[in-house]
Amino acid sequence: MNPTEKRVEPLQKMAIDLLEQTKKVTKDLEKEYEQFLLEKKKFEDEQKALSDKYQIKESVIELNVGGKHFTTLKSTLLRAEGIK
Repeated sequence: MNPTEKRVEPLQKMAIDLLEQTKKVTKDLEKEYEQFLLEKKKFEDEQKALSDKYQIKESVIELNVGGKHFTTLKSTLLRAEGIK
Protein backbone atom coordinates (compact mmCIF):
# COMPACT_ATOMS: atom_id res chain seq x y z
CA MET A 1 0.00 0.00 0.00
CA ASN A 2 1.48 3.36 -0.98
CA PRO A 3 1.46 6.44 1.30
CA THR A 4 -1.51 8.05 -0.48
CA GLU A 5 -3.65 4.93 -0.02
CA LYS A 6 -2.66 4.84 3.67
CA ARG A 7 -3.98 8.40 4.11
CA VAL A 8 -7.16 7.82 2.08
CA GLU A 9 -8.19 4.62 3.88
CA PRO A 10 -8.91 6.31 7.27
CA LEU A 11 -10.81 9.06 5.48
CA GLN A 12 -12.95 6.50 3.68
CA LYS A 13 -13.67 4.75 7.00
CA MET A 14 -14.64 8.09 8.56
CA ALA A 15 -16.92 8.84 5.61
CA ILE A 16 -18.61 5.44 5.95
CA ASP A 17 -19.05 5.95 9.71
CA LEU A 18 -20.53 9.40 9.15
CA LEU A 19 -22.92 8.03 6.55
CA GLU A 20 -24.09 5.30 8.94
CA GLN A 21 -24.56 7.84 11.74
CA THR A 22 -26.49 10.10 9.39
CA LYS A 23 -28.79 7.24 8.40
CA LYS A 24 -29.42 6.38 12.06
CA VAL A 25 -30.15 9.99 13.01
CA THR A 26 -32.44 10.34 9.99
CA LYS A 27 -34.42 7.25 11.05
CA ASP A 28 -34.65 8.57 14.62
CA LEU A 29 -35.89 11.94 13.36
CA GLU A 30 -38.46 10.28 11.12
CA LYS A 31 -39.80 8.31 14.10
CA GLU A 32 -39.94 11.46 16.23
CA TYR A 33 -41.72 13.32 13.42
CA GLU A 34 -44.30 10.55 13.09
CA GLN A 35 -44.89 10.71 16.86
CA PHE A 36 -45.18 14.49 16.64
CA LEU A 37 -47.78 14.20 13.87
CA LEU A 38 -49.81 11.75 15.96
CA GLU A 39 -49.70 14.05 18.99
CA LYS A 40 -50.57 17.05 16.80
CA LYS A 41 -53.59 15.21 15.38
CA LYS A 42 -54.71 14.24 18.89
CA PHE A 43 -54.34 17.85 20.06
CA GLU A 44 -56.27 19.20 17.08
CA ASP A 45 -59.06 16.67 17.65
CA GLU A 46 -59.30 17.64 21.33
CA GLN A 47 -59.23 21.32 20.43
CA LYS A 48 -62.06 20.84 17.93
CA ALA A 49 -64.12 18.86 20.46
CA LEU A 50 -63.72 21.63 23.03
CA SER A 51 -64.48 24.28 20.45
CA ASP A 52 -67.64 22.46 19.40
CA LYS A 53 -68.66 21.92 23.04
CA TYR A 54 -68.23 25.54 24.11
CA GLN A 55 -69.08 27.24 20.83
CA ILE A 56 -71.38 30.19 21.20
CA LYS A 57 -74.65 29.14 19.64
CA GLU A 58 -76.11 32.63 19.63
CA SER A 59 -75.82 35.38 17.10
CA VAL A 60 -73.03 37.87 17.69
CA ILE A 61 -74.03 41.46 17.01
CA GLU A 62 -71.52 44.18 16.19
CA LEU A 63 -72.62 47.74 17.00
CA ASN A 64 -71.20 51.10 16.02
CA VAL A 65 -72.42 53.67 18.52
CA GLY A 66 -71.10 57.14 17.74
CA GLY A 67 -67.97 55.68 16.19
CA LYS A 68 -67.27 53.37 19.12
CA HIS A 69 -67.49 49.68 18.24
CA PHE A 70 -69.15 47.14 20.51
CA THR A 71 -69.70 43.41 20.18
CA THR A 72 -72.47 41.66 22.09
CA LEU A 73 -74.90 38.78 21.86
CA LYS A 74 -78.38 39.15 20.46
CA SER A 75 -79.81 37.68 23.67
CA THR A 76 -78.13 40.44 25.71
CA LEU A 77 -79.87 43.11 23.66
CA LEU A 78 -83.22 41.35 23.86
CA ARG A 79 -83.07 41.10 27.67
CA ALA A 80 -83.54 44.84 28.04
CA GLU A 81 -87.09 45.83 28.88
CA GLY A 82 -89.21 47.39 26.18
CA ILE A 83 -87.31 45.84 23.27
CA LYS A 84 -89.07 43.37 21.07
